[in-house]
Amino acid sequence: MLENKESKVKEEEIAEEKKGESEKKEEEVEEGAGEGEKEEKAEEGEEGKEKKEEEGEKEEGGEGEGEGKEEVEREEKRVEKEGDETSIFGLDKNIAALIAYAGMFFTGILVLILERKNKFVRFHAMQSVVIFLSGVIILSILGWLAWLIWPLHIIVWLGGLLLVMAWLVGMLKAYTGEYFKFPVVGDIAENLLKSGKI
Repeated sequence: MLENKESKVKEEEIAEEKKGESEKKEEEVEEGAGEGEKEEKAEEGEEGKEKKEEEGEKEEGGEGEGEGKEEVEREEKRVEKEGDETSIFGLDKNIAALIAYAGMFFTGILVLILERKNKFVRFHAMQSVVIFLSGVIILSILGWLAWLIWPLHIIVWLGGLLLVMAWLVGMLKAYTGEYFKFPVVGDIAENLLKSGKI
């Protein structure tokens, strides 16, 4: 919560600085510039604003202890700029990401094959594959061993419950457009995508 408040305060400060700079430029333009010069200065002002926004984002990312959360926030902003449409029949990105979880690792693999551009959708598809494929393999092995060691039935049952909860949370987070990383598995999925092999 404190990090969110601090980042909002920083954003407001940056916005106020930009506003002050744009007002100064407008005054300069009004004082002695002709029509052509006014347009050029306005364009320069817009370019300057974009550069300062990028610098502000870079400065925010390098501070303090919440680097992981800030990294996720930067990734969410980058994903928002990509656009909402995907190459999967023109679906919105949140619907395509939801589909990646809907059929567990089957649809995750299908979405990975079909979607080549949208990184938000590809991340959720890869996370779905990693969670559910590894979960099914582990639970299958433990299920076979449970015939020999009875207490393993409880672990298999709890593991299945955990997979169902991950399935529901994954679909919800994908549908709401959140770049949500499950512990450990999210990092694995992200690294697999960054490696460029998939």
